Amino acid sequence: MTCAEYIKATRFCHERRSVIRNAAAARPVYRDVPIDRGGDRGNDRDVPISFYDLLADDGWEPLAFDPADPTFYWNEGGFMAAAPVDIAATFDGAMWHSTNVEPAFKWQGRRIRPEFTVPKRHHNLRQLMIVFAGQLDIEYGDNDEKSGRVGPGEFWVAEKRVPYTMTAGPEPVTYLECWTQPISILETYWHDDRNWKRR
Repeated sequence: MTCAEYIKATRFCHERRSVIRNAAAARPVYRDVPIDRGGDRGNDRDVPISFYDLLADDGWEPLAFDPADPTFYWNEGGFMAAAPVDIAATFDGAMWHSTNVEPAFKWQGRRIRPEFTVPKRHHNLRQLMIVFAGQLDIEYGDNDEKSGRVGPGEFWVAEKRVPYTMTAGPEPVTYLECWTQPISILETYWHDDRNWKRR
């Protein structure tokens, strides 16, 4: 089942659901295995298979937020480069990405420092987030009228065009995220709120 099919099968969006229990910790081991994609011969290819502990401290790098990113828009109009907030300063040292999560599967590993709030945003695609450690407090809706908490083994689906904020609890939050369509067409619209550092 692809990420898009999984999200489509999820009928209760914006609600937490338990999907994972006791993630197994293993040491990184990598190998390629052929996978049959069906159809005509020649459609097979090697897909990397990785074994690693997502909760370990190795394999994480700081996640850079570039105001010139052409997929980042200011919700009130224009690109982030012209916004009245400083995205690089706001996120400085607050988030990391996993170098162990294999991009061939369209998943991204993320980690957020304790007590950090990701400013309000919405996307043009549906997003699935599965939490492995820590907890996320999520507020969503045009006026943050709905909220929920997602902890280890639970997931949350962010509907497209629905603004939301995420706040990490007292421990770092580690999660995986994926999108219903290729990330190459993802657009993120950032909203003005109190969580930004101003220019």
